[in-house]
Amino acid sequence: MKTTSTKTRKTPTGTVKVLDRRRDGAACKILINNAEYRLDHLNDGFRVMRFDAEAYKVLVYEIDADLMTCSCPDAVNRNRRCKHCLAIAALKERGRLVVSVEYAEDRDYPR
Repeated sequence: MKTTSTKTRKTPTGTVKVLDRRRDGAACKILINNAEYRLDHLNDGFRVMRFDAEAYKVLVYEIDADLMTCSCPDAVNRNRRCKHCLAIAALKERGRLVVSVEYAEDRDYPR
């Protein structure tokens, strides 16, 4: 008789902190698990960016407004909420994420 084991998926855990804010109070720099990210508020969600020194490139991920999907490899490949979604949701839940009426303009960033 063959038995199958089922792996229990762990929900990502970690820390998030607002490092800097814009003049209108919206968070613009956050720390997720000791990695610094720039946070842009978009009309349809958020964009987080981080410089990866090892690969010497900027990582850009877009998160939808309901904080359920992200364009990062963890969210795409594992089909689950990633640390970026969870971090922004935690800030929003604690009232630390001020969503400004003036959204950051959509900029073209290298992909």
